[in-house]
Amino acid sequence: MAFGLLADAGVVILLIAISGFVFGGPEGARGEIYAVMEWAGAVATFVIPPAIGLWFWRRGRPDLGIALALLPPLAALAALALGLL
Repeated sequence: MAFGLLADAGVVILLIAISGFVFGGPEGARGEIYAVMEWAGAVATFVIPPAIGLWFWRRGRPDLGIALALLPPLAALAALALGLL
């Protein structure tokens, strides 16, 4: 669970760190609206499932919690391997 949460946090930090370069400045959300929505969706994809996974972990379902924590990084790696990103 910890490795999954660290991987998710690392990707979120990376997305936030490079958003200024992608959208042209420190203000971040001044880019094209569809690109900003896509970027926000990517950040939400790496925040919401691990949060729900942590909730399941604390409620006695560690198997589902670990699966939710590891799903976004594994899906991103699969997309990179298949050339979709």
